[in-house]
Parts: sequence; C-alpha cells; structure tokens
Amino acid sequence: MCAKTPKPPSQQPLIDEERRQFEIEQERLAEQERLRQAEAERQRELEEQRVAEQRRIEEERLELERRRQEEAALQQARIEEAARQRELAIAAGTEAVNTGFKQFDDGYFDAFRKDYLEYYNPRIDEQAAEAREDTEFELARRGGLDSSAATKAYGRLNRRVADERGRIGREAVSATDSFRNAINQLRTDLVGQVVASEGQGDFVALTNDAVGTVSRPSFQPLGDLFAGMVGPEAPAPAGGGAPQSQRFFTDGLTATPASEAARLVEQQKRAATPAAAAAGQIF
Repeated sequence: MCAKTPKPPSQQPLIDEERRQFEIEQERLAEQERLRQAEAERQRELEEQRVAEQRRIEEERLELERRRQEEAALQQARIEEAARQRELAIAAGTEAVNTGFKQFDDGYFDAFRKDYLEYYNPRIDEQAAEAREDTEFELARRGGLDSSAATKAYGRLNRRVADERGRIGREAVSATDSFRNAINQLRTDLVGQVVASEGQGDFVALTNDAVGTVSRPSFQPLGDLFAGMVGPEAPAPAGGGAPQSQRFFTDGLTATPASEAARLVEQQKRAATPAAAAAGQIF
C-alpha cells in the first residue's frame, strides 16, 4: 500500500480572519462615514441656523427701519399739519385785520385830503377878502385906487393868496400821507401780533378795538395870513417914511382924512380904470 499524502493546512482560519478584518474595516469606514455625515449634518444645521439668525437680524433691522421711517413720516406729517394749521390761523388773523382796516382805502384818504382843503381854503378866501377890503379902504383913504401902487398891492395880495393855497395843498398831501402811514402802522403792528402769536387770538375783536381808536387829525386854526400887509398905518420908523409893512401901497400917495375914506371907497372903486379893477380881483 502506498503511504497517505498529508493534507495541507486549512486556509479557512485565514480566510475567516481576513473576512473579519474586512468587516471590521468596513464597520470602521462606515462609522467614519456616519460620523462624517453627522458632522456634515451638524455643519449644515449650524449654517442654516447662522443663515436663519442673519435673516432674523436682517428682518428685525428692516422692521426697525420700517418703523423708524413710519414714525419719521408720521412726525413729518404732524409737523406739516401743525405748520399748515399755523398758516391757516395766521392767514385767518391777517384776513381779520385787513378786513377791519379795509375801510381805510384810497377813497377814505382822498376824502380826508379833500376835507383838509375844504376846511382851510375857504378860510384863506375869507381872510383874503378881508385883506382886500382893508387894502381898498386904505388905498381909497390915500386916494390911490387907480394908482400903480394899487396894482402892486393887489398883485402882492394875489400872490400871497396863491402861495397860501399852494402851501395848504402841500400840507394836505403831507397830512394825508402821515394819517395814512399812522393807520398802516397800526395795521402792520396788528399783523405782527398775528404772526408772533401764530394766529392765536380773537383778532376780529382786537382789530375792532384798534379801529375804534382811529380818529382824524384835528384841523388847527389857520392864523392871520395877511398880518402886516394891510391895515391901520403903523407909526413911522425913525428917520421918517411910511412903516415898512405899508410901503407896498403907500409910497407916493397923499393921506386923506379918515372921515373922508368911507365916502371915497365906493366912488373911487366905480371910477377905477379897467386895469386897476382887474388887478383888484383876487380869484
């Protein structure tokens, strides 16, 4: 018989060991993959949280900005409304003042100027008429109604009347302007109160009170405009000659007794030459 060939050693243990090592390696790799995936998931979640937090912060910022803008818009609207109300109140107060002073228009001041002239001009006329009578009397007393002295006397009297009328005309304009300026200043002061108080007040009543204080300037006495031009003869100055105030119609005339003067006035007036009569017309 042949001898038996010994069996080779079994490889199964090695195979099993290799399989076991492989499985261990696979489990290790799987565990690493799981850990990697877990870390990746954790990082993803952290990123999502970070993004979400940033989004939340941005949304809060935007909300705060929106609220700030809304509040600013409301504040601006309140400011604008308050300004509009102030403007309306000031406009209403100013309108109340202007309405109260509306009566003081150009017609009102034209009437004042006319009244000024109508007050003074007739008084100039009255004084001029008296001065003319006195001049005629004095010229008649001296026998000079138809003389060149009479022409000069009446000419000077006419010029004085024209000068006084011109002066009164200028004074009428000046007085009217002053009166107008005073009333305008009163109105301006009230409008200033309206603006300063932002229209807060009863400006209808205030205007009525202010208008109630307005009164026309009083007309003062005219005075003697023709003093020194005519009248009784003054004492002669030292050295002789007629008084200076009388010389414009007495030079070269011979005095007539006063008792004869009245009789001669009408007689000489009727006998006066046309030129002399024309010179005696004051107006």
